[in-house]
Amino acid sequence: MSSPWCGQMRHPRAPTASRLVCMIPKRGRYWRRTPANAVPVAESCWVRSICPDAGNAVSPTRRERVAQSLLWLVIVAFVVTFAGLAVRRHWALATNGMDLGNVNQALWNTAHGDFLAFTNMAPVQNRLALHVEPILLLLVPLYWLGLGGPVALLIIQAAVVGLGALPMYWLARDNLLPLPTGRTEKWRSGAEAFLPLIFPVAYLLLPALEAAAMYDFHAVTLAPTLLLFAFHYLQQRGYARFALFSLLAMACKEDMALVVAMLGIYILLAPR
Repeated sequence: MSSPWCGQMRHPRAPTASRLVCMIPKRGRYWRRTPANAVPVAESCWVRSICPDAGNAVSPTRRERVAQSLLWLVIVAFVVTFAGLAVRRHWALATNGMDLGNVNQALWNTAHGDFLAFTNMAPVQNRLALHVEPILLLLVPLYWLGLGGPVALLIIQAAVVGLGALPMYWLARDNLLPLPTGRTEKWRSGAEAFLPLIFPVAYLLLPALEAAAMYDFHAVTLAPTLLLFAFHYLQQRGYARFALFSLLAMACKEDMALVVAMLGIYILLAPR
């Protein structure tokens, strides 16, 4: 027989009292069939009396899981579509030496001992003289393995841009489905569970973002996704992950530090 008890709390902003409860009965008559369970039933009733939403925040509802599956479907569709368009554009000889060509050359040269060197902008001979983009070094192992090249760069760019929909969804969900409230169960079980999907879909439909994902390769195009992850973990008080994604965002281009500085101002001004 399946267990009549709920599991661990899912949402980090759930009430403190409800986090302490490991078992909350799902079926009210369970204690009548098993009298020994009267004590935990009484304890859970006491917790529900001081924290009515304790049982509602246990796990995602079926509709919320469907919404998350739809989100992944949208992300995969975006990545396949725009990676395909970008690669098709490259195969049609419509890409440029600026920046796809010289980034590819700089990474290939780095993998073979000539650090970020390129030759199509004389007298400039090093990528660092053009932009400070340390994040490019994370792609060097692909060239060591023989997997690097323009096509790989275009696919990676589309994939990273598409993954920006994940933190966008999390931010929308956490702010549109506040816990605890009397409407929590309705939000999670009703049609409103699909409401957070509007924001990642609108994000991926932004023409400027789509154009950037399809036009050659630029390290700065990776920054919006990293900034969204940083902001999400900032709101969740995951400061180590916030610092990690902030550093990765700043590594995309020299001026990204100014954007991350705005997050620092947000930390100072936002209510705690």
